[in-house]
Parts: sequence; structure tokens; C-alpha cells
Amino acid sequence: MQERVSRPEDHVSILFTDVAGNKSSYATKQDIESVGVEVGSVKVDVYKAIMTQTKWLITMQFMTLGLGLYLAKLLF
Repeated sequence: MQERVSRPEDHVSILFTDVAGNKSSYATKQDIESVGVEVGSVKVDVYKAIMTQTKWLITMQFMTLGLGLYLAKLLF
């Protein structure tokens, strides 16, 4: 009888150890806040990259238009 009772107790103690190990790897409030700050900085970087790309695209379109008008004036 003692052996039957001690075996489940051993299994329960192993489960407590496993649960304690899992709890130590949970995300804390500070972890979540730091991820929020990192996401915010990535948003700013993406916004700046899109603005730079848009400015470059518009500049190239005007340059192409100007070159086309110059060639049209030169040829006709």
C-alpha cells in the first residue's frame, strides 16, 4: 500500500517541478512593454523609409517628364 501511495506522490512532485519551470518562462509585464517600445520604433523606421522612397519616386517622375518634354521640343 505504501508503494502505491508513494509512486503518485513522486509523479505529483515532478509535475510541480515542471509547472514551476513553465511559469518561469512566462512573459512578464515588463517584457510585453519592451516589445511595445520596439514595435513603435520599427513603425517609425518603416514610415521614414516609405517617405524617402516616395520622395525619390516623385523626383524621378518629374525628371522623366522634363526629359521627355525636352526631347519632344528638340525633335519636333
